[in-house]
Amino acid sequence: DDDVATVLELTLTPAPGTQFDASGNPVTAENGDPVTFLVSRSGPTTDPLVVTISNGDPSETDAPQTVTIPAGIDTAVVTVFPVDDLEVDGPQTSPIGVSAPGFTPDSVDVVVEDDDVAAPKGTVSGRVWCDEDEDGIEDPLEPGVGGVTVQLRDADNGFVTVATAVTDAD
Repeated sequence: DDDVATVLELTLTPAPGTQFDASGNPVTAENGDPVTFLVSRSGPTTDPLVVTISNGDPSETDAPQTVTIPAGIDTAVVTVFPVDDLEVDGPQTSPIGVSAPGFTPDSVDVVVEDDDVAAPKGTVSGRVWCDEDEDGIEDPLEPGVGGVTVQLRDADNGFVTVATAVTDAD
């Protein structure tokens, strides 16, 4: 039968040199190299084809909205950049998709490795005392001072108070 419809497809393929994770997904890191893809079309190439690019997680990847495959050519290049989100969130997956009217779409998950590190947790301890001899050193017989509010402030964030405690006399 000559009435068989031709299936037109778009294919999104990571370019040579792309690094992959254990699951076969292209991988990059926040502040890392971009991931380059080849967008290919099947079927006739007599007209240019505008391909829409969907970015599944703009907080992790930055992709153009469209790419045009020129007439006479079946492939175009798309570059997807990682986004440094400043969150400690581990590796994140951002689906990148391609579509065009009349074509079967395609998508690939890009994994963006986290480069942020959790702030170290620790303990602040000490004693507020009356420095009776004014030497700046706590001596064994100098008494503690109760009722003093002590503030812990974040010097990297405008000296915002992040914790408070009220001392006792001990």
